[in-house]
Amino acid sequence: MKKKGKEEDEKEDEEEVILGNLKLRVLLVRDPSEEILLLWALQQPALAKQNQFVDQTAVRFHIDACGYNLCILQAPSCLSASGVTGGVMWDSGVILAKFLEHAVDAQLLHLQGKKCLELGAGCGLVGCVATLLGAQVVFTDLPDRLRLLHKNVNENLSSFMTSNVASIMDLKWGDEIPSNLFKPSLDYVFASDVVYNEDVVPELLSSIRGLCSPQTTVLIAGELRNDSVLERFLELALKDFQIGRIQETSWHPSYRSQRVAIFVMPLGQGEGGDSSVILYELNERGHYCGSDQMEIMLKNFSDYYAKRKIAGDFSVSLSCLRGHGHLYCSNQYGKMIHGWPKTIRF
Repeated sequence: MKKKGKEEDEKEDEEEVILGNLKLRVLLVRDPSEEILLLWALQQPALAKQNQFVDQTAVRFHIDACGYNLCILQAPSCLSASGVTGGVMWDSGVILAKFLEHAVDAQLLHLQGKKCLELGAGCGLVGCVATLLGAQVVFTDLPDRLRLLHKNVNENLSSFMTSNVASIMDLKWGDEIPSNLFKPSLDYVFASDVVYNEDVVPELLSSIRGLCSPQTTVLIAGELRNDSVLERFLELALKDFQIGRIQETSWHPSYRSQRVAIFVMPLGQGEGGDSSVILYELNERGHYCGSDQMEIMLKNFSDYYAKRKIAGDFSVSLSCLRGHGHLYCSNQYGKMIHGWPKTIRF
């Protein structure tokens, strides 16, 4: 009998699931360390060609998408500035944009009329493609990056540019999020090449959490540069999200690279396993409350309940109570979730 190789054993251990609004089986990420080992050992990103699909020295970058020839303006001089990456295109952005096009064509993704947001939009290619696929897109980035973003959106979406289809806003990760960005709830959040610095990972995830509701699906693509930064991102993200890696065979056949990974992240069970219940809207702003607010929300829960004079019990659950204790809540009323811990005191 033929013995199985190590790679075959590792693939057998990977669990395929469908997550969020993406009608595609993805590889479930459970352990960040194992995921990093798989990515770096099997894909060997250091050996793959860098900037396979982009030319960061050119002022204009051309790409065909959705029946159009898009012209993306770049600012190559920004590469000399420390910490500035949004002035040029990266392979991860191109691959994510073409994945959206490919997934819509294959009916794995539906963007027509969906409310979407591109986080850290940079040159704006991903959001432009999503708009051409029928989505209503809000492009966001830091205030000093918006000039180039405005040029690219106007250049490529001038015939589509209405406030209901495409808009641009400044958004600094970790800051208070304007309510008009998440009300009504977003269907998708897109991001590419945003996981590059471990110091900003908490702020990045804070913004992603604040933008998401249970109906939101996050699609994030990144360059495999630094294993410790990506591992940190996955560790923190798993506290609040389910994460799946989209296999390269599901990408656009002409836009694939072993230096890039694409993840899908809906709000989910996190590390709490089956005891996690995804509910929504307890706080006054009507969106997700993270673990840093848990103690406050627990203390104020009974006041909130009494103030609104709601008959019956609130539907409430603690996700990952055994570990991180993240709080999710909902407008759904009825019987108290069966597993509500009796030791809680208000």
